[in-house]
Amino acid sequence: MNFLLETLRLIVLTICYHLEAFIKMIVPQRKKNVSGEIVLITGAGSGIGRLMALEFAPLDVSLVLWDINMDGLKETAKQVKEKGVSRVHYYQCDCSDREVVYRVADQ
Repeated sequence: MNFLLETLRLIVLTICYHLEAFIKMIVPQRKKNVSGEIVLITGAGSGIGRLMALEFAPLDVSLVLWDINMDGLKETAKQVKEKGVSRVHYYQCDCSDREVVYRVADQ
């Protein structure tokens, strides 16, 4: 009897989750307005961090970029300034060291 109830529960939940996903696909959710906000991006010297900085660039935000690679940070800062960001701050920070993170955050 317990197996039958668990199976029925699984079927109902599966239908509910699929219905929810279908509704979210049709009705898009509102995006948060971040204009005027401060956006901290770690690992901004390359890869996904750089791509995130470039995506936030046209949204009128203040960008704070952290990475251990200073050359990459400078390049990312240059690229986001070319996209129109006026407030960019970048700092060399090893995010795996708690003390360094606290020291850079105090700046």
